[in-house]
Amino acid sequence: MAGVLKDLEQLVSRDNPMGLRWAAPVYLTFTDYLKELGASGGRERVSLLLEADGEARREEVTISALPGLVDPEQINIKLIPPKIKNASPRPTYMARMNENYWFEKLADGKTVYFQFNQVQNQAGESLDDFALRLRHFLAENGIANLIVDVRHNNGGEATLLRELYRTLVNFETTRQDARIYVLIGRNTFSAAQQFVSHLDHMTAAVFAGEPSGSKPNRAGDESRFVLPYSGVQGAVASGYYQAAAKDDRIWIAPAVPVELSSTDYFGQRDPVLEAVLEIISGGATPAKP
Repeated sequence: MAGVLKDLEQLVSRDNPMGLRWAAPVYLTFTDYLKELGASGGRERVSLLLEADGEARREEVTISALPGLVDPEQINIKLIPPKIKNASPRPTYMARMNENYWFEKLADGKTVYFQFNQVQNQAGESLDDFALRLRHFLAENGIANLIVDVRHNNGGEATLLRELYRTLVNFETTRQDARIYVLIGRNTFSAAQQFVSHLDHMTAAVFAGEPSGSKPNRAGDESRFVLPYSGVQGAVASGYYQAAAKDDRIWIAPAVPVELSSTDYFGQRDPVLEAVLEIISGGATPAKP
């Protein structure tokens, strides 16, 4: 598998190395890619040898390819909850992934967890209205710590972010010892990358998790096309965004680096949120890298 992932580097467009780690699981479901990389003998079906970690058990399964063309709109590029019978309750970061944005006060009474899954308005409450509601809640409830989770956020419409920026800056500048923690990962991309890049410059936010999936200064605004004769589909960036004039970083690096392992994922654990909550309870805030 490691060899196949390495070979995918020549086929996967990306802004930085995290982009390959994000996209590779999707590309490995396409039989054309597997055949091209020598991992499969044909395009109609793929044979896999599965081994249970720590157990002397191996099983070979054959998966048939779906007929017809793949609709890009139907490709899921986000992490999904594990499909395991009798699994433990979903952790917070997996609980409400179908909502673009939501928040809740945590048990300590002084921390709010805000999950931001897509930079798009959602039915019943625009992002502006949500940002105002969040601002009032933070002020009226004496919140000291705000955790902003954008690990599932692969973008949207960046022009919708203005009121949310105001809310976060207001939170940090109007109360003593206020702290913002931003959870990022390989899926933090496009308009979400723009969001965290601006937070990096405008606030003293502490980033935790994996490096982000794009650059602070990046190309964006995907425009799709279909070649007229072959019918091949593609996409090209039509815009360029700068968070700062001379920012040559390839990603936003976390001050608190924590990876989500397969053991954590299938065990329904969130080591990134756990690490941040431990920092909050201990009172020591890491410096930016």
